Amino acid sequence: MTSLFLFTSALVSAYSIGKLIDVALATNTYSYSLIVERAMGKKGRFVLDLMVSLTQFTFTVLGVIFFISTFKVTFDQLLSIDSNPAIYGCIVICIYTPMSWVRNIANFSFTFLLGNLTILLAILYVTVYCCMTMVR
Repeated sequence: MTSLFLFTSALVSAYSIGKLIDVALATNTYSYSLIVERAMGKKGRFVLDLMVSLTQFTFTVLGVIFFISTFKVTFDQLLSIDSNPAIYGCIVICIYTPMSWVRNIANFSFTFLLGNLTILLAILYVTVYCCMTMVR
């Protein structure tokens, strides 16, 4: 059933993207906010920008919470302790804050490459492990 919902969501998203492209080409307006402003006025654009901002804020907060909980669980298991998550929160904030000051993300291109290679290695490791487990 979940696959059906995902497929339906993909179809609706693809259709919506196609309609947005049609509108952008017809109006020569290539900004989603400006298209919404043209269709719904300044209040509509404000609501859209607010919703997009809240969505991005939520993703950021969830990322921070994920890192904090992952660090806590990892160090608690390694050191057999029950540490305070505020410690890891301070560490994550100290790392994220200087990163947010960077205006040219091309400076991080090498770290993006390392991150992608790490993800690829993790996928490869899990795949090989699962295949070895299924063969047994």
